[in-house]
Amino acid sequence: MAFTQEELAAMRAADREIEADFVITKEEREEARLRDRDSSEQMKTPQELKELQYHREYYHQNRERIRERQKAYNLEHREEIREQKAKYYAENREAIRAEIRDRHQADPEKRRARDRAYYQKNREAVLAKNKRSRERMKKKRTEQKEAVACV
Repeated sequence: MAFTQEELAAMRAADREIEADFVITKEEREEARLRDRDSSEQMKTPQELKELQYHREYYHQNRERIRERQKAYNLEHREEIREQKAKYYAENREAIRAEIRDRHQADPEKRRARDRAYYQKNREAVLAKNKRSRERMKKKRTEQKEAVACV
């Protein structure tokens, strides 16, 4: 059964209303992740569960070695990984920016607190960076004015 345009519009409005107030905490996200993992494990055969348990134990016992191997791979394939990430970002830029914007809007005080803490910890570096930026912009404006004057 297809929905009418009015019904679709009402559903979209209801979705927007729900999403506007919806905030999930870190703890709720972790609980959901564990529930999803448990439910997916319930669908596995005994052999698949045995293999899964083996892999978890192996990872736990060899965690440092696996991390070192991954770090070496990342260093060796640095440019390739950078290109893949740049391509992904270019293809999904709007979705990524929307996700970041939503996260910041969901808890703006958390971001402000993090920014304040960073500023207090790195005050001198932040001030120096801002000064360089102001000087660069001042130089750029001067060049633009000179270019316009020459025309």
